[in-house]
Amino acid sequence: ACNKQLDLLPTDDIDPSKAFQNVKDINAGLLGAYNTLNYYSSIFYTTRITDEVMLPPENSTGSGVATYRWQYDGAFQHDAWYDNYRGIDRANRVLAVIDDIPAKAGEETALKAQYKGELLAVRAFCHFELIRNFASGYVADSMGVPYMEKSEISYPTRLSFGETMNKINADLTAAKALIPADFDDNTRITKLAVSAIQARVALYEKNWDNAI
Repeated sequence: ACNKQLDLLPTDDIDPSKAFQNVKDINAGLLGAYNTLNYYSSIFYTTRITDEVMLPPENSTGSGVATYRWQYDGAFQHDAWYDNYRGIDRANRVLAVIDDIPAKAGEETALKAQYKGELLAVRAFCHFELIRNFASGYVADSMGVPYMEKSEISYPTRLSFGETMNKINADLTAAKALIPADFDDNTRITKLAVSAIQARVALYEKNWDNAI
């Protein structure tokens, strides 16, 4: 107390107001959101629940045996729920501050817009993965999932399938307008990748014309 060491900043975390201060920081936050994407919700669970893979009859233990015995429930997919909402939260943390981040005219401003488009696309994609796995049905009035548009601790309600898809489509439309057509890094979401996601969303909505 005598040394006036009372108002010390934490050393094990970053003040959110100081985490993103320039366009380079935005990219770091975006890469953090990308880092949560994995094969669980899109490949791992799908192959085990459907008939894409099959366990040999003598296999009575090990990974996937719960699906073979028809003993699984919603908890079987908990990683898909956790990982996708983690990616959404990371994207939302950057989206909350991105418009206030200064950028030099020209290339830096263009990059900032592109990063915002990628963040919106990541948010939409993660919600789409969630609704594919956790919607009660693929019709408008079925239960969808909570659509998180900001990072907060809360108790969000589940939207309907139709409401969730509307928000997914809105994010994808906004993303497509921000990502430049000549951006072709296939390790990230490009404008063409957004089109592919839009087509798949349309298929789940049974919006055949839009899918085409």
